[in-house]
Order: sequence, then C-alpha cells, then structure tokens
Amino acid sequence: MSSAKNIIGRFSLALLLLATTRTSSARELLKEEASPLVMTVTDLPELRKLSDTDLNNFVKVLAAIPQIPYEQLPRWNEFGGYFSLQHPEWPPLPGNINHEGACRMEDFYLLDDLGFNYDAPTKHRSKIASLDPAAAGEVLGGNSSYQIDTSLLWLEITNAFNGLAYLNLHHATNQVYAIWSTTNLPGGWHVERDLKPTNGVAMPFSVPTYDRPNLFLRAQDWTGVDSDGDSLPDWWEWHWFENLHHIGTELDASGNALLTDYTNFSNATVTNDPNVIAFSIASTNFYVSSPIASVQLAITVGDPAYVSILVQSNSVSTYNPTNLPPLTSTNWLPLTGTNLIVALGATDGAYSVAIGLKGPAPEATETWHSCSIVLDRVPVTLSLTNPAGNDGTYTVRKPYLQLQGYATKQLASLSYDISNATGVYTN
Repeated sequence: MSSAKNIIGRFSLALLLLATTRTSSARELLKEEASPLVMTVTDLPELRKLSDTDLNNFVKVLAAIPQIPYEQLPRWNEFGGYFSLQHPEWPPLPGNINHEGACRMEDFYLLDDLGFNYDAPTKHRSKIASLDPAAAGEVLGGNSSYQIDTSLLWLEITNAFNGLAYLNLHHATNQVYAIWSTTNLPGGWHVERDLKPTNGVAMPFSVPTYDRPNLFLRAQDWTGVDSDGDSLPDWWEWHWFENLHHIGTELDASGNALLTDYTNFSNATVTNDPNVIAFSIASTNFYVSSPIASVQLAITVGDPAYVSILVQSNSVSTYNPTNLPPLTSTNWLPLTGTNLIVALGATDGAYSVAIGLKGPAPEATETWHSCSIVLDRVPVTLSLTNPAGNDGTYTVRKPYLQLQGYATKQLASLSYDISNATGVYTN
C-alpha cells in the first residue's frame, strides 16, 4: 500500500530514535513529522498486504499521532465512517460502538481497536492492547467497559448460514416491530420484514441474505407509527401490501377507502382484505405449438405478491369451465412480473389454465381467473380439389380462378399470392 509504506518510510528515523532512546525530543519529532498523516478509505484494504514488521511500524506511527478521545468523537458516521484497524477488510462500522479513541484520516476515522476482543461476550469485553502514545509499540493490559443495557430492546445476530441470517429480538414487548435493512450505512434503509413477537424475552427470526456481502439490520417498534401521516399505521400497510406507498383515500377492489378498511379492522367489526387483486388474462395467442406457453396478465387493482398456476388437460378440444380444477392452491410462488410461463402437458390438446394471485398477508384473499390454451404441434394440410390438374399443373379457360378444397383443421383465415409476368399479387 503506497500510503502506509510512505508513512513508514517518512518516520523511520523518528521511530528509530524513539525505540532506542525513549526521549521526549524523539517523541516530539515523531509527532511533528506525523502531523500531516494522510490516508483514505481506499488505502485500508492494502493494510492486509503489509509484512508483520511493516505493520508493527505502521502501528507505532499511528500511536505517535494524538488521538481524538471517544468523548469528543461523533457518535455515528457523520464524517465518513468508523473503520477498524484490527479488521481493515470490514465495511464501515455503524458508529463508534466500542467507545474507542480514533485517528482522523482524510475521509474517515480509524479506530484504536487492535486490542479489542470482538469474540468476547457483548456485555463485557477485554481490551488487551492500546495505541497509547506513552507506550508506543508496547502491549498493555487493561479493561474496557463496553455495555449493552439488556433490559431494553436490542437485536442480536446468532448465525448466518445457507442464505439466511438468524437473529433474536430481545425485550420486544409491543405488538409489532419493523426490521429495517441496508447494505450501506450512510443511507438506503428499507423495511426487510415485520415481526409480531410471541416471545417477549427473545423472539427468534430470520431474514434472507440474498448474497448481500454487507447487511446491516435494525429493529423499530412500529406501535402507533404513521410515517406519512395518512392515518394508516405503517404496520397495517406493510402487513397487507408489504410497502408504505398507499394513502387512506385510495380505493380497494370493492370501492372502499383504505382508511375505512383500517377503521373496520381496528374496531374488529370487519376484517376485509384491503388488497384483493383484480386482474385479467391478456394473452394474445391461446393456440400454441410448444408445450411452454407464455401468458400475460393485466392487473387493474391491488399489489399482488404471490402467484399460483394450475393446469389440467381437457378431454375435449373446446374450453369447458366445468373441467377446471378446484380454484385453491398451496403452491404459491413470489410474483416477479406479469409475463408468466405456463408448462402444458406432453400431449396435444386443450388445457384449462387457472391463475391465482394474492397479496403478501398470510390471510390474503385469493383471486382466480382461467383460460383455455390449445397445444397443437401438427401443421395444417391444405388440399385443392378444383380445378383439377396433374402434378400441380392446372389449366383454365377463364381469366379468373375458383378454387375448391379442404383443410385438415379449422381455419381462421386464408391468404394467397398470384404471380405472372406482370408481377405478384396478394390478398
């Protein structure tokens, strides 16, 4: 790393004096030379490439720089973020959570955490080393008293495995909480899921990681929270829609205002689903020559979250609603778009296709529509019977043609071309 090695090279003389004489003049020289220390966030990953000797010298340089005490540091990432000297490969920490002093760099704070035991229990951790300028290069014993008040609401991650992060929400004594997530601490928080605790001491839950290399989570008590001031509580909107984009005057599929739906729900008079989905099947072609058919949906009301597709072969070639399967399903998949792929059977014929949509709530109302799709992989054959001819050659005595014949399947339309010496004509 150019920045770290340059720093080490610049202060080699002062370090040598400090290591051999321990004089105040040597320490002042080192401080004076180190004062313009410049590092950026992009330099941090290179620290891992330093040799043990270079890294030790780099730590000594940092030790000679006057640190900013914890009490004088901003609590959260107001300057550019707190980064760990012990783990330079880590993303920025959510704040100065270890109550350590820090060196201010060009665009971040570098924490004095080389001696911080991140593997110790959260309630009490031991500090086994220090960047104290009074003892540069020495390992000191001592204790830090980083505490979490375990009588309050706090979030604990217990494991990350197989695409899931496992957590406990402690002391969740209210009815509903929001679990927020971000991959970048300065901003971009969004609701990952809601949580309705059944265990107020420690409520276990999980969230999918979706291959996000950095994932930060926080919990919020959602009781009584209405962030957009539309009289619809955030938890209620999220429960039914899994977003916070709706307003109280918006109408549901039955023509009722969402505020009315919530009022009825809160009064326990009616528990209507405010997110009943209204849609139609809008495919342009219900006759296909491939067992994999494409079906398009036109959604007019609601925010669907899940889809189910049921396919049944008909014994007749025409659509018959009485042959439909029962319009219910336990095989619901996340809806990712309005263009659906439907797998038909292995044999040609008519298939009844039923499509169901519903919102994200566990008790969401299912809406079903159905159509018939005909799979036909045998091409149609045309035969001409009049005028008669041999080997495809026909002779007529009139300046017009009257063609007669038959097709092996019902035709929707017929087109033809006529060509002679003057050109090509088509209908």
